[in-house]
Amino acid sequence: MTTLQILSSEHLAVTQKMESFISILGKLIVGQSLEGTPPLEDLRTFIHRAILPHFDLEEKTVFPLLLSKQDNRTLYDELMEDHRLLKEQFALFFELCHRDQVTDEFVKISTDMITNLILHARKEDRTLIPLVRRLFGMEGDEPLPHAPPIIYSKPDDR
Repeated sequence: MTTLQILSSEHLAVTQKMESFISILGKLIVGQSLEGTPPLEDLRTFIHRAILPHFDLEEKTVFPLLLSKQDNRTLYDELMEDHRLLKEQFALFFELCHRDQVTDEFVKISTDMITNLILHARKEDRTLIPLVRRLFGMEGDEPLPHAPPIIYSKPDDR
């Protein structure tokens, strides 16, 4: 698989994972303990092991390509800002998880984070990936110019 194909398949996985978590959020009861809630642990691990490395790969290999041709600064800035805001939402989500109680704030922050992540993945699939393909005259299986091999390390559990 090429870098773009991997990123696109990861967007699909993120969307599916987040949609399943939205349904779990609807079942949480305010005041309920979060301790040992497997879906929350799974989501936190997923963010650390999949989403953050995915962001890192995009920021180092794909986003810079936008600046190498034509005037794509606006899209580049928009995508980088999306990542920054999502990272802030992840940090707040982690903080709220440590409080170990379902609150209205926890449900709202989690729902906003998930919604924004899904919208971001769709934006990249509908705008970024087709643009990179067009800018570099790429067909389906061509590698990105100057893209390193994709190797995700398994960070320590956080």
